[in-house]
Amino acid sequence: MIGTKGTPLMRNATMFILAIALLVVVACSSENDVAPTQAAPEPTADIPATVRAQVQATTRALEVTEPEATPEPTVDRTELIAFANLHSGIETRWEAFHADIDAWRQGLVACDLTVRNQSVSVFASRFAAVTEAARDLPREELVRSMADQIIEAAEREVAAFRVLNETAGINATVTLADGSSVSAQEFVEIERVAAAGIRLAGEAALADLIKGASDDSRAAVNRFALDVSRIDAGWGKFITDYEAFRASQSGLDPAAIADALNTLVSQFLEVSADVQALSSASPTGEVATQLGAAARATELALRTLRDAAVDVGANADTGTNPTPTPTADTGMDPAPEPPDDAGADVEVPRTPDFIAFETQLVAGNGDRSAAAALLSSIVTGASAETDLSVAAFNTAYQAVATSWDRFHQDYDGWRASNGGCDVTSALERLGEFVVDFGGIAADVRSVPRATVFRTLGELLIEAAEREAQAVTGLRAAWQPFEATVYEQFDLSRNAANKLRRQVSSGLEELLAQNGISQADLTR
Repeated sequence: MIGTKGTPLMRNATMFILAIALLVVVACSSENDVAPTQAAPEPTADIPATVRAQVQATTRALEVTEPEATPEPTVDRTELIAFANLHSGIETRWEAFHADIDAWRQGLVACDLTVRNQSVSVFASRFAAVTEAARDLPREELVRSMADQIIEAAEREVAAFRVLNETAGINATVTLADGSSVSAQEFVEIERVAAAGIRLAGEAALADLIKGASDDSRAAVNRFALDVSRIDAGWGKFITDYEAFRASQSGLDPAAIADALNTLVSQFLEVSADVQALSSASPTGEVATQLGAAARATELALRTLRDAAVDVGANADTGTNPTPTPTADTGMDPAPEPPDDAGADVEVPRTPDFIAFETQLVAGNGDRSAAAALLSSIVTGASAETDLSVAAFNTAYQAVATSWDRFHQDYDGWRASNGGCDVTSALERLGEFVVDFGGIAADVRSVPRATVFRTLGELLIEAAEREAQAVTGLRAAWQPFEATVYEQFDLSRNAANKLRRQVSSGLEELLAQNGISQADLTR
């Protein structure tokens, strides 16, 4: 605007001129007052009016105007529209980037810690159902021990899964009996191995029962039982004959005692030979092993007793210590070669130790009784009457085993896939996000930064730099099942969004001041 008032200096000059003019008027008035009254006054000019006119003219001459205010820099509409269109394109890509990364995060549920813990809870519940089915297995006397083994294995494993569920964290640790610590998942694997060993033992026993229930197996068991019965009869007769010998021993001389014991050795060798001929095949192999050990120990003790008695009898006849020559039917050991110093002092003959032999005889009878009890259970298990019981248990167990194995397959597959979280794929996708936003940031850095756009451009660049660093940092720090992995990323992104809103608001105001509408931007 043009001002109507002068500067202070000009106003002072005007006032000074007005003051001089007023003094002139006063002086003129004084001269008129003292003029002679005798002469008639001559007409004079209107001095005050003249002064006033001169003052007004001087004032107008001295009057100046204030200079115009310096106008703001003008905005080139074309540049402003170009900047606005570039900003709009960048914002569209920026929002699309946000939509992509948000959709990726929402789809990455398998890598979420809460979802993982929910999956563990489901597995624990599933195996609890397997354990309940194991507890419902038939428990007849014949199959009870197998049922107990299966139940023990299932309970051990379900306890491990319960611990894994209750810890609710992949970094949780469990303290073992030896004081060492392992992760909850490692603890599950340890208990699974132990449970598998117990389960296999039960399955092996069941397989023996199933095999024993077949016709061929029953026939083999029955033949074995007949052989053992014949051996038992021969063993019993030997004991009876030995007891008769002991009852008459006091009336026998040393040579007769030696002959009687030699006869008993021959008798027991027949029993021992029959024992060694028993089949060692399953399921009667353990019975054959027990009887064989008892027969060998008894035979050795009997031979020792016989040899001592022979030495005593020979010494009584000759006064020396000859050793009888063995015969094919006595089973005696070969005699040693006589020493070169046969004329030297003769060794005192051994005294027969009947107590030691009879102690072994009692022990052997105990082994025979244990073998007989074991054989009885095998025979019972191989009988036709047990077929239905074994078949019923096997059917029930197979249902449990199927659920058990399917559970292991599902759990192992879940573990192998890291709970369904594909870490490699996630990191690759994050790398793609880093590249994608790097392109947006590069475009932001290239926007025009004329004087009028400089502030807006710098704010937009700062926003892009912040989010670019946030995306790169997320790629470097990301890991599955970590609840706080997105916290820093979200904070930086929110700060960048605030700067973006400031840019958008400033640009809208600038467009409005220059009369640019949305329609102008889309032409």
